[in-house]
Amino acid sequence: MERLPRDLNMNILSRLSVKCLLRLRRVSKPFCSLIDSQKFVKTHLNSSIETDSNLSVILSYTPAPMISCSRHGQGKIFSTSLDSLNIAVELDHPFKNCTGETLIIDTCNGLIALKNGENYIALWNPSTKKHVVLPKFWSDFDDYADLVDGFGYDAVSDDYEVVRLIQFGRGKVEYTEIAVYSLKSNPSRRIRVDFPYYFSHPLIRSYARLIV
Repeated sequence: MERLPRDLNMNILSRLSVKCLLRLRRVSKPFCSLIDSQKFVKTHLNSSIETDSNLSVILSYTPAPMISCSRHGQGKIFSTSLDSLNIAVELDHPFKNCTGETLIIDTCNGLIALKNGENYIALWNPSTKKHVVLPKFWSDFDDYADLVDGFGYDAVSDDYEVVRLIQFGRGKVEYTEIAVYSLKSNPSRRIRVDFPYYFSHPLIRSYARLIV
């Protein structure tokens, strides 16, 4: 296959599962370079979406989106293929050995955004087992602040972004901060907005999801 045109190789490889591609990366440097290229990643993703292939279900030990992480073996996450729902494989997520709770913020294009009890946020690719823990890109807050986290893909900048909304105030909303982190370019930005409405009822602290 290495003697075939690059575009033809890309077309053939884009039809394979991620598991097969990870094995092929070890065959040769040209294969590794092709599979790791951004062009191929997009081609493979688009092919999977168009053909409804390479689909899987992510299962947590406790009801989603809450996963309890502790030394007693909680916080397990499993993956199962839609073609074989009776077989589940445990995954080693970034916060598996943490204490406290881990929240699944959202998923996008095979990536999962996680937040643990120590207020760290990580982007995790369960297929490649790679992850990145994001630096703190938001202001400090206390127990009286409400949070809303979101994760998504920005087609304009071709980048993945994590958004955190923090609402400050005791008894009433004083101000709301929007913090955004871009994965590719790595810059973060924060702005204050006039949003006088509560994310959640002040007497009932509940986790909310932001769709971006």
